[in-house]
Amino acid sequence: MLNLAGTFALLSLGLLAQTDAVKEELKLLEGEWQVVGIESDGSKLPPDLLKSFTLTFKGTSFATKKVEKVDGKDREVQTEGTFKIDPTKSTKWIDISRAANDVEPAKTYYALYKLDGDKLTICQTRLADSKRPESLAPRKKIGIIILTLQRVKR
Repeated sequence: MLNLAGTFALLSLGLLAQTDAVKEELKLLEGEWQVVGIESDGSKLPPDLLKSFTLTFKGTSFATKKVEKVDGKDREVQTEGTFKIDPTKSTKWIDISRAANDVEPAKTYYALYKLDGDKLTICQTRLADSKRPESLAPRKKIGIIILTLQRVKR
């Protein structure tokens, strides 16, 4: 039977391994990503709407940038926030927290992700603070957004 010190030692080793896994995964995510596909409620957005949409990870922070038409003029829209990952889950978890802005309060989205070389897939609910999707390819697509991103080569 393990004594208390042995139990704490095992827990500490597990936490260190998880921390190392997070650090390694953060390094793999770091950089600029081009959004190449968005599926919302089971419908794909036209590719021309995605050309100017990028997501950049640095440490545990992120920033998005996209150009939208407002009153017939192009306007760059930026969003910033933080994220947390758990790459030790069988389907990796990412919690995306967007900072408050002039229009909306801060929001957190509970999502799943898959990193496959220079391709990143994120599956999240459309509504903030909702339950995490059950898989990267859920059967029920209503209320789900699936982003497909490609690493930008520099």
